[in-house]
Amino acid sequence: MPPLLHRFSQRYPRVVVHIEEVPRPAMDVSGLRDRKLDLILGRLMLPLTDTAMADLSIESLFHDQLVIAAGRRNRWARRSKIDLAELVDEPWVLPPTDSWNYRGLAEAFSARGLSPPKSTLVTLSTPLRTYLLAHGPHLTSLASSTVLLHPNRQSLKILPVDLPIRPWHMTVLRLANRTLSPVVDRFVECARELARTIRGERQVWPVGRTSEGVTP
Repeated sequence: MPPLLHRFSQRYPRVVVHIEEVPRPAMDVSGLRDRKLDLILGRLMLPLTDTAMADLSIESLFHDQLVIAAGRRNRWARRSKIDLAELVDEPWVLPPTDSWNYRGLAEAFSARGLSPPKSTLVTLSTPLRTYLLAHGPHLTSLASSTVLLHPNRQSLKILPVDLPIRPWHMTVLRLANRTLSPVVDRFVECARELARTIRGERQVWPVGRTSEGVTP
């Protein structure tokens, strides 16, 4: 969101943008249906063809992916290959258990017959988690786009750990057949431009691995 808002405000400095948090863990789209919101930008955990979303226009911007990250000075950052089992007892800072981020990590450990790691701090705050990574021994799970777009991304390192490839759609949701202000379309176009930047970054910085090799 911060890079998108910066891009949009630089281009349209007189437009006022109002942002509201959409309740989780399920994406609450009632604000769209009540016409209180013009759009929702977020990761969609339901299939794009889910019948519960039949009255919505859903545009997938890109597929996000879960990664395990550490600070550049972390001892694990020097490894070229890491087995997930090696990280169980490391100090973790993680989001709440009802988040898509935590569930994806727990599934990865469970697939290996491992219990999820115990967190020394539980928070949704990405700035707090990335600060702890950059200045200490902590590990965390993040969306790949969070690392790619982080203003101090050179202080972070995506660890070479095999994780199940379960991409999440980063989407723009709008109410179907609703005519919106042209400024909303301009906001969405800025989101599309940023999505293209993310896809381009992945071509030069792989963010995931499978048993067959690197997956951009």
